[in-house]
Amino acid sequence: MKKVLLISHGHMARGIVSSVDIILGKQDNLEYLSAYVEGEPPFENELKKIIDDNRDNDLIILTDLLGGSVNNEVMSMVDGKDNIHLITGMNLILVISILLADDSNLPEQINKIIDESRKGIIYFNDSTIIQDEGLDDF
Repeated sequence: MKKVLLISHGHMARGIVSSVDIILGKQDNLEYLSAYVEGEPPFENELKKIIDDNRDNDLIILTDLLGGSVNNEVMSMVDGKDNIHLITGMNLILVISILLADDSNLPEQINKIIDESRKGIIYFNDSTIIQDEGLDDF
């Protein structure tokens, strides 16, 4: 079974989960942690528990920022764990695509999803992109 965990500085991860709930409905395999939020315990404690609880599952962890303290801490905690897949630079389309992906051959699927998600980042002031893409409503 595939579990998905979003972790961000502040409440970004919670916001993405809220958006996913609106678009896809509640996803039982989706959780989030908000790091460095006043009044909440350190995210590392809950992350350790989630990692321990998912030894028999594929756990896909998405973080907000490459080189950021959240991603660096996660990297140190998941190193060498073959069932854990770490992705940084999360955005809504990436999270939705991960949730909808088939559970088979996750490394290959994750790489394809990342490539496709990059195509969803567009500078719309470039009029040639708007004309060439033939974009439809979502």
